Amino acid sequence: MGKPGFVTNVKLVGRTQELATLDAEWRRAQTGAFRCVLLSGDPGMGKTRLTDEVLRRHRGIGLRARAFPLGETSSFGMWAEALDGHLAALSAEELDRLCGGFLEDLAAVLRSIPAVCGLSPTGEPASQTLMKGLTALLDGLSRTEPVTVILDDVHLADSSSWETLHYLARSLPRSRLLVIAAGRPAELAESRIGLEVMLSLEHEGLLTRIDLKALSELELSRLAEMVLGEYPSQPLMAWLAERSQGIPLFALTLLQALVEEEVDPSQPRLQALPGHLVDRIVGRLRGLTSEGQQMLELLAVVGRRIDLMELIPVTGEPLERLAPVLDGLVQSRLVREEHRGGRITYEI
Repeated sequence: MGKPGFVTNVKLVGRTQELATLDAEWRRAQTGAFRCVLLSGDPGMGKTRLTDEVLRRHRGIGLRARAFPLGETSSFGMWAEALDGHLAALSAEELDRLCGGFLEDLAAVLRSIPAVCGLSPTGEPASQTLMKGLTALLDGLSRTEPVTVILDDVHLADSSSWETLHYLARSLPRSRLLVIAAGRPAELAESRIGLEVMLSLEHEGLLTRIDLKALSELELSRLAEMVLGEYPSQPLMAWLAERSQGIPLFALTLLQALVEEEVDPSQPRLQALPGHLVDRIVGRLRGLTSEGQQMLELLAVVGRRIDLMELIPVTGEPLERLAPVLDGLVQSRLVREEHRGGRITYEI
């Protein structure tokens, strides 16, 4: 097998159709048509990896920002993070020209402007003024080169960042601007402002949706062959498919652990789950209610697919109390719900 430390060097596997769609949207944008792509997928599905590939494949200005839970309190946080790194490398004269008269206003939210131009922010202007300033700035950038903006974990974005996206779409319909908003479907469904903006953009024909699914067995096999340097055995593929559920990051992490422990690929087993994988799972569990955690523990003990009608006597809870707990687990993608012949079953 290969050596540890290969994960960052593994080529993108699968995602052929998704890349083709993103490439087509970039081509539409670079001819002078504002475009937005909503890239949704659960943690570990490869949203960041896929957007990295888009930036690698296409010329122009690439901007990236990631939202964080505390970022919900930071006005225009995502746009500020996306722009600051690029603007810091420009001259004061270039910034003045690009900002189109909004230089002092934008200094309130873009740290690069005071640093480069020596301005002292005098307070935060009205939101409408800042949106106009950000629009003028991105318009100026897109006139020189096509601009691709990656907004990662957009489900955590502050409301002003969402509103700015909508304002940009309406103000710059012919700009060479592609915005890829990547987020988790369950959390996006709970974002009122996010849903409103995305539905509006979709209604106006400016948005394309891409929902990342788990890798197929063939794609998992290609990934394993690429990582291990040999064609994977059937026992290894069964083990990998069961434990990773086709999630690329989980599959890579498990394969790396096999290499590091020098495990025989024909008899795959690990002494312990990789710490990186454990941390991600624990992080998702912390977001559950106490009822959700108890139900997940119960399903883990059962260890098989269980009928809804079986759960009622096992838990001692009525259906009206069980239903919202199970719905929450299904929405978080920690539990799978299946409908078979009038029966509803659940399993981890």
